[in-house]
Amino acid sequence: MYSVYTKKAPRPEGPYSQGSSAARNVYVSGQFPIDPITNSPFNGILEEQTQLTIDHIAAILEDVELTLQDICQATVYVTDLGFLEDIDTVWEKNFEKPFPARTVVKVDELLYGSPLCIEAIALR
Repeated sequence: MYSVYTKKAPRPEGPYSQGSSAARNVYVSGQFPIDPITNSPFNGILEEQTQLTIDHIAAILEDVELTLQDICQATVYVTDLGFLEDIDTVWEKNFEKPFPARTVVKVDELLYGSPLCIEAIALR
């Protein structure tokens, strides 16, 4: 197993990696709408926050020569299930059929006061 790191996504704020790779699997840690340069929360509209979060995942996967199309499973954590329509709009712009399996989990609160967090598993 080895860690995956790119400067194009927010640096980890704790004892974890942006992602890790083991055999054919690449695990991307939960990503937030954080500006990768300032490591500060990005407070745009929800669609912009979702796109930025997906961009971070794409950048991490790019570091190991994978793309969003290599994702087989994703988990989306949201603070409001009413956000799903906006998230789905952005999702459909970034993923092609066959879409990855996806789980949505409603939570009371996320780090940085973020409305969403996305983690993913990709296959080589």
